[in-house]
Amino acid sequence: MRIGVFAPNWSPEVGGGSTFISSVLESLQTHAHLSNHTFILYTHDLGFENEKPSINIEYFPIIPNRFFEGRISTAIRFSPILRRIFQGYKPLIERCASQSKADIVWYVAGGNYDPIDIPYIATVWDIQHCTHPWFPEVSSNREWDEREMLQSSFLKRALRVVVGTTVGREELGWYYSIPPNRVCVNPHPTPMLPSEPTLPTRFSNIPGIVSSKYFFYPAQFWAHKNHVNLIHALSQLLQKTRENPKLILTGSDQSNETYIHRVIQDLNLIDSVYILGFVSKEELAWLYKNAIALVYSSFSGPENLPPLEALSLGCPVAISDYPGAKEQLGDSALYFDPHNPSDIADTLYRFISEPNLAQQLIEQSAAILNDRTGEKFVRQVFGLLDEVSVIRRCWP
Repeated sequence: MRIGVFAPNWSPEVGGGSTFISSVLESLQTHAHLSNHTFILYTHDLGFENEKPSINIEYFPIIPNRFFEGRISTAIRFSPILRRIFQGYKPLIERCASQSKADIVWYVAGGNYDPIDIPYIATVWDIQHCTHPWFPEVSSNREWDEREMLQSSFLKRALRVVVGTTVGREELGWYYSIPPNRVCVNPHPTPMLPSEPTLPTRFSNIPGIVSSKYFFYPAQFWAHKNHVNLIHALSQLLQKTRENPKLILTGSDQSNETYIHRVIQDLNLIDSVYILGFVSKEELAWLYKNAIALVYSSFSGPENLPPLEALSLGCPVAISDYPGAKEQLGDSALYFDPHNPSDIADTLYRFISEPNLAQQLIEQSAAILNDRTGEKFVRQVFGLLDEVSVIRRCWP
């Protein structure tokens, strides 16, 4: 079979989504020869076409007119009249798949896509607008309506859907009535970051970072990332210990950073919380390697990449006990109630009061890290493609 592979060209500032895409495409490049299928990578400017190609990988460059594509797609979704006028319009990926003679399209990344008439495998990272519809990032400015319109039709028409956890599979059943036998559970692979990062120059110029012990939270400044309760937890933690740990936050602003700054000021924590903005992979790796622990306070799962990044670099993890977290990390992390700053503070205090805890968690993470490889992830996708190819071969 000829498999079209679509991965959006997301900036690294998007965060974990960009890291996931890079990891999967690199693994596909390396291991495509293990599959009997031919893969057609629909690329923007990812740079993969400059690599030595596998014998069964082709490259199909796409240069979308984002202004035209975005507006006509939106207009068709919300206007029955325009839907009739543009009834012959086909989404960009469907046009690419037709031109490249793809039998099936694999959407590598989660997201909001128009359904297409060529059989496809969807990927779902979360359906947060269903599980947490009250947050502004999934509800304001018709965001909820657009996500629901797209995902409902896109997921229900998918030949198969790839999720990272059984919780994710259950959520698709609850909210979209997708039967379990059409959902493949394939856990996120562990991203590869620099294993021996050097001290970034700009960090050496920030008083307190190099000389201080700190907890680390890399997350874009969305409301659902729950920075506020974490900062309240830090305020409580500082009253429990003389160690005076800092909190380092990184990530791009998504309209909530100004509010976070105000909370920090109100709690008199200006000297205890550092906001560094977007960081490079090298800077990210250094922050993991030198942290007391990653503290991942998000309300939303069911799976996230930063805990795997942290464990791979020997950084212990404390994480919200959202549905799916324990399935992803097992006994290699500490868990807390993200709604309860006191519980977060008590959990973080354990890293200060129990000297052997960090090493114990890292040792317990070895089995998970060894199991979550890029090769295993793409091999499972290869098996899924073998499974559905007996369906697809029933028509030309």
